[in-house]
Amino acid sequence: MDVIAELEQHFRAKLDSMAVELRTEFPEITVSVTSGLAGSLTGYDSYAMHLSCTLHNRKVNEPDSVVLEFAVKHVNANPVFNYADVCWDHPSGFIEDELAGEEMSYSKEVLTLIETGLPHLFASLKEAVRRGKPSNS
Repeated sequence: MDVIAELEQHFRAKLDSMAVELRTEFPEITVSVTSGLAGSLTGYDSYAMHLSCTLHNRKVNEPDSVVLEFAVKHVNANPVFNYADVCWDHPSGFIEDELAGEEMSYSKEVLTLIETGLPHLFASLKEAVRRGKPSNS
């Protein structure tokens, strides 16, 4: 099985379920689950999955979304787990939480790492949404 299909098979339904929970608990936000390729012009050929929460009525200098995301780069040859985190968008870019601080070769252990870490990251995402701003502000 290729890396992209494996990530989608393992995590799409989980992220969709989390999105339903977020929409129920926080009806005032917009929640989306996305995934896709990136980095083809840089040679990284990454694939990322995102659970994004958009907060409305924000000031221009405040981030309006926070996302739970994870990515694998070099998906076409020698894949490498790149990151799994909860991060605010521009202008903050603050990382609320992350699973691993360093890259590692993609493997079944990486799938297990993401799978076992998702509940923790999801709790961090919910707390960030509840707070409505990065924890460092």
